[in-house]
Amino acid sequence: MSSEDKKIQIRKYGNVSERQISGFVNIIMNYYKKFNVHLKPMELLVFGTKEDLLLFKKREDEYLKADYGVRTSPISPNSAVTHYAWFDYPTITVCLEEYDKRDRDVAKAELIRAIVHSILHGSRRYYFIKMPHFFQRLKILSFLEKSVVDLGFYLFTIGVKGFEVSKYIAKKDPEDFPLFKRLYQYHLRIKDEEREAWKRNAGLFDIIFLLFLDNLKLLMEASPFAFDFHDDDLKKLIEENIELYPPVVRNDVKHLLWEYIQDLTGDAIDKIELITPRITWMTKKIEAYIKQHYFI
Repeated sequence: MSSEDKKIQIRKYGNVSERQISGFVNIIMNYYKKFNVHLKPMELLVFGTKEDLLLFKKREDEYLKADYGVRTSPISPNSAVTHYAWFDYPTITVCLEEYDKRDRDVAKAELIRAIVHSILHGSRRYYFIKMPHFFQRLKILSFLEKSVVDLGFYLFTIGVKGFEVSKYIAKKDPEDFPLFKRLYQYHLRIKDEEREAWKRNAGLFDIIFLLFLDNLKLLMEASPFAFDFHDDDLKKLIEENIELYPPVVRNDVKHLLWEYIQDLTGDAIDKIELITPRITWMTKKIEAYIKQHYFI
């Protein structure tokens, strides 16, 4: 084992083979080398099943509550591979049960995304983010519970960090674009239950607010691949997702995705500050639209 390998602290839960561990370690090492980034101490957690992962998350949640007075989000990402840095170092988690179900390209793209998160967002400051004043002002809206605003801000921060990761990959790793096209074709395809959720809750502002930000985070993540590679297939899928939104904000979202954020530079925290006013503006437009169309 090389000195670089030793910087990856490995923990496994459930039925996980050394061969599987070695495969993930090799990919991590190769991409750090490919991106010409010095490997820092990090964790790789590999879980045999979703049950193994859920048991671990329950314990981790207790540590976070005890040490920092916070809990993890109740929303679980639809991914076999995730990243976090709650304890001030990068941690990549892989759930084998989900990873092995994925198309091979989709699974590898999810792992590469987590690797880039570990490079760009490998410290606690990217996970304990102070809510900007503009977003805090949403708490005075009569239809939004404070906990809903907090959850919406969490979704928004994921979208901004995800956008930054995608922009990095699009610039540094163009040869892997086909992998990421497959990944976002997989995630952007609208399911019947998603359409039904938007229709069924059209007059419920708090639910529409969360649906809006949950979907927007995905569109922000996918947009660099559509924009930088001029990919009509991904653009079409993104436009189809925007059609789910209340019509009053559709053009605002298109402007945000195709004009405003693509030129943003700097750190993710700075991007959050810059994008927040546009999110709060769209939220208030959605509120006015729902009041006008669903309340007498």
